[in-house]
Amino acid sequence: MNQPSSKNSSARKVATGNSAAQPSGSSSADCISESSHSALALHTYLNTAQAAAFTCLGVQTLAKLRVYGGGPTYVKAGRKVLYRRIDLDCWLASKRRSSTSQDLDHG
Repeated sequence: MNQPSSKNSSARKVATGNSAAQPSGSSSADCISESSHSALALHTYLNTAQAAAFTCLGVQTLAKLRVYGGGPTYVKAGRKVLYRRIDLDCWLASKRRSSTSQDLDHG
């Protein structure tokens, strides 16, 4: 599937090598090392529909996670909600389990 090359494209990329381009609160020690992904892929922004497809979740599930918490970190840019690819990768990695009884929260 080809993405439009117009400035209204839903996937945005942040220039690398410019620390001012990183959102506040991001650190150089993201959970996935820079060497395992290209720098541009790490900082690709996805809209909610793309993030839902990437995580295999529904758009409404991501919306509920934004309201109630527990979901991936997101960026609010005006009326748009954007997710960094690396934040989705980190959130998915935090959900890994080796059994159904692992990390049960009893209160």
